[in-house]
Amino acid sequence: MVNGCARPATGRVLFGTGPAAEWLEIHPQTLRRYERMGLVDPMRRNGRRYFTATQLRHLERVMQEAYRARGSLTAAAARIG
Repeated sequence: MVNGCARPATGRVLFGTGPAAEWLEIHPQTLRRYERMGLVDPMRRNGRRYFTATQLRHLERVMQEAYRARGSLTAAAARIG
């Protein structure tokens, strides 16, 4: 693991909570809240959360849509799919 990122046998880069929150420009607690809301389902390894780049890009789109429409994140997630 380097800087909170891991590369499992699949070859995909996984981002820990800190680096994922930095990518999204949000606080790590906010990212954990999004998980509790069901907006993202991170992988877990050794008790830690790991997010894929695909999951983070999806969350970016949801956040942008919610901001653009001045609506809720869950409504934006439902619109995006």
